[in-house]
Amino acid sequence: DLNCLYALDAWSLAQAADILDKHAESEDYLREYERMRELINTQLWNSREGFYFDRYWDGRWSTRKAASNFYPLLARIPDERRALLMLRRLLNPREFWGEYVLPTISRDDPAFNDPKNPGRQYWRGTIWPPVNYLVYQGLKAYGFDPVAAEFARKSAQLFLRSWTNFQLCPENFHPLTGESGGNRYQSWGPLFALMAVEEYLDFSPWEG
Repeated sequence: DLNCLYALDAWSLAQAADILDKHAESEDYLREYERMRELINTQLWNSREGFYFDRYWDGRWSTRKAASNFYPLLARIPDERRALLMLRRLLNPREFWGEYVLPTISRDDPAFNDPKNPGRQYWRGTIWPPVNYLVYQGLKAYGFDPVAAEFARKSAQLFLRSWTNFQLCPENFHPLTGESGGNRYQSWGPLFALMAVEEYLDFSPWEG
């Protein structure tokens, strides 16, 4: 996730520098973006699994499938074939899809079903607005508009249920019940609603 956010930063700074007629700086940032894109694709794409994974310093692959593993879409790292493989994982109800999305760890991960963690607190399955928002932007970047629209609808409904019934703007949500969790009022809670607004306006920064 951090590598992808860094790559996206480099690309965004290149766009800003170009607008400001700082073309040499723009080219430097674009080179950094392309360097990171190549490294992520060569070092973090697991061709056997058809998915991006974290790696340990000794080269071993992590087996954990997290919501943040979809961040390569946000930075436009994969080619179309890889992006479609990632979309298939996202829509797999045994892993990430369902009535309430997007769990921070896949539904088939032992941490998700840990009996000592029935509340799925924090990074063991809870649903977080900033994570959903970034994954939504990744779907829009690749033109996966029908999936993005459904993703935005599910997210907005999850937020509005807590807001309408209890006037809560929560930190996160339970992936099985949709109940609010964490802080009762968190600044990033309305990102769920913002997804719906952007979808309604058909706004995407990737289209110019």
